[in-house]
Amino acid sequence: MLAIFLNMILCLLPVDKLSLVEIDHYIQNHFAEYDSISYSIQDDLSSTAELEINHSRSSNRIGNKFFIPVITIEANGVSKEKFLNVEIELYQRVSIALDHINKGDQIALGNTTFELRDITGFNKSPLTDLERIGSIISKYNMKPGDIIFTEFIDTMPVVNPGDPVNIMYQVGGVHVSFIGTVRQAGAIGDVIKVKAQNQQYSAKVINTNEVLIIE
Repeated sequence: MLAIFLNMILCLLPVDKLSLVEIDHYIQNHFAEYDSISYSIQDDLSSTAELEINHSRSSNRIGNKFFIPVITIEANGVSKEKFLNVEIELYQRVSIALDHINKGDQIALGNTTFELRDITGFNKSPLTDLERIGSIISKYNMKPGDIIFTEFIDTMPVVNPGDPVNIMYQVGGVHVSFIGTVRQAGAIGDVIKVKAQNQQYSAKVINTNEVLIIE
């Protein structure tokens, strides 16, 4: 985690510092996959003498609200189980479109960049893997500044309609191969249609010039 920004309303929190540290560690561990976190405790704990995480119960997140199960002891000595209401902001370095990217365009270093963005409100998965840049294409039109989500991309095809390929067929110990033509675009591992000698086959893409018949 690159940074943790603590935004606690300390004037409302008379509980001891160890309790605050425990809450901080709980939040950090829960959102460890993010690059930066900002949060603030919304509950008024001015009458709370002690507070600890209730590990027998699970936390819950709804949008930017994170509910932490805790056990509190009030100033009058009464013990309570409750959920601490914490407002969160989650930041991650994500891929951003630098230029207009059209459907089918390659997503490459020239038309994208990575920026730290608040992604708290998104229910999709932003693209964070730099190694995938250059090997993917866009499924939709994008404008500059748009976050690129993994749901918006496809792996770049290694074969395209009209490409000649070596079609392989295996049954038992028999291996046969012949030249055919690609009918559909496909990435490595995709099953596509190929044609040879007026016969169409379903085949798995092995590499840029080989496919394996699967039926």
